[in-house]
Formats: sequence, structure tokens, C-alpha cells
Amino acid sequence: MSNNPKKQLTLLERALKAGEKALDKLRQEEAKSRARWTRKYHQFMRNSKILASVTDNMCKTALAAKKVIADWQTTSGDLTVERDQWRGQINAKEEELQKIREEMAGLRAQLSALDREDDSIVHQVFALNDSVVAALEQRDSFVSQNVYGRLLDDDGSMRTQLTIDSSDGLRRVVAMVNTITKIKPDLADMALTEIERFFARFTEATEMDEATRILFDLTSNLLIEKTSFQVGPDMYRFLSLELDECSVPELKKAQMLLRKSLRSEKTNTYIRLYGRDSRTDNWVPVRLS
Repeated sequence: MSNNPKKQLTLLERALKAGEKALDKLRQEEAKSRARWTRKYHQFMRNSKILASVTDNMCKTALAAKKVIADWQTTSGDLTVERDQWRGQINAKEEELQKIREEMAGLRAQLSALDREDDSIVHQVFALNDSVVAALEQRDSFVSQNVYGRLLDDDGSMRTQLTIDSSDGLRRVVAMVNTITKIKPDLADMALTEIERFFARFTEATEMDEATRILFDLTSNLLIEKTSFQVGPDMYRFLSLELDECSVPELKKAQMLLRKSLRSEKTNTYIRLYGRDSRTDNWVPVRLS
């Protein structure tokens, strides 16, 4: 039989159902056997009465009655044996079914214990997980309120990383932030107009000095299909240039507009924790979850 209690119980339930069906059939056969004995007994009693009241002109009837009476002991014995055989099979089947019921009761108790054990495991894991989630939420809330605010400089710009060490130098919190740089569309459009004015002055020129050529190429890379600005290395190179307002007034104004249009948005913040046994040891990352 399978070692799986649930499968064992299913098999026993099927065996019990089949056994009960067989038991019903045995009881029907035993009932038929008793009915046959009863019929023969009534026949015997009727013929006994007939024989007791027999007269000379009732020879045939008397002979028939005598035969029934003479055969009664054998008939009764045979029918009794048959009936007892059916009863023996019924008793054996009932014992078999009782053993199945007892085994099923044991399996049900085992399954009930397993269910209680499973429920306890699930409850405990969920409870522990709730504790972990609550602790993480408390940590993140505390860090948001007390740490991430320090990433802002006095001028309002955001640093990407902040390190805070304990006074004993053995524990460290590193707060970091990912940012994305965006450009304000209205100021970008104004800057784009100034750059295009600069292009208009030189695209028709046959000659261009080296400095102007560099500016021309650099500002060309700021545009994507002439509709938007590419925020990347070329943009930051352009914004860091010292431009002469007299020679390239369009680019000087575009530079000023783009500087005003740039803004950084925080996308996500996170922390890293480190620890060490002494100030001379290397920092070792601490598990966060």
C-alpha cells in the first residue's frame, strides 16, 4: 500500500465501499437460506398434521406426508449448514470491514495531525514574514525621514551618495539615489531657436575657423531629428564651455536657457550597510534581508 496517508485513505474508502456491497449480498443470500428453511419447516408441520389425521382412504396423501416428515431431519440439517455457511461469511466480512474502518480512523487521525502541523508552519512563516515586512517598512520610513534629506545640498542640487559612519567607526550606512535628468520643454524650445539661428549664420559659409567648427559640430550632436535635446556627455560639454557672447550670442543664450531647463528627478533610493570588527579591518557588507 502507498506510503501517502491521503492515498491510503482513498484506497481504504474504496475497499470499504466494495466490502459493504459484498456484505449486503451475503446477507441477502443468508436471508434466502433462512427463507428456504422456513418454507421447508412449514411444509413439515403441515404434513405432520396431515399424517396425524390420516384415514384409510388417504393413502397417497399419507405417503407423501410420511416422506416429507422422514426427509425433514436431512433437509433441516442441510439448510441449517447452508445458512450457517452464509452467516460465517457475513461474520468474516464484517470483521474485515471493521479492520478497514479502524485503519481508516487511524489514517484520519494522522491526516488531521498533519493538517495541524501544516497550518502551524504556514501561520508561523506568514507571521515571520509580516514581521520582516513591518521591519523593512519601519527601516525605509526612518531612512526616508532622517537620511535621504541629507542628499540635498544647500543649493538644492541632489547628491547621488551619502556615507554616515558610527562614532566608533565600526558601522556604516551608505545612502544612494538614482536620478534621471530631464529638460523643461519651454526653455528647450527657446534654446533650440537660438541654436538654429547660429546654424543659419554658418551653414551657408564657405569657410569656418576651427573654434567655430568645433561649436558647430558639438551643437549638431545636441539635437535628435532637430526636435529634442540629447542629455548626455555632449550636453554637459556644451554647458561647461566658456562662450563669448559677442562672437556667438545665440549659443551663449542657448547655453543659459539649457542650464535653466535641466532638472534632476529622483527615480529610486536605497541604502547599503557595512560593518567591521575594528577600525583597521575592511568594511564587510551587512545583509539587508
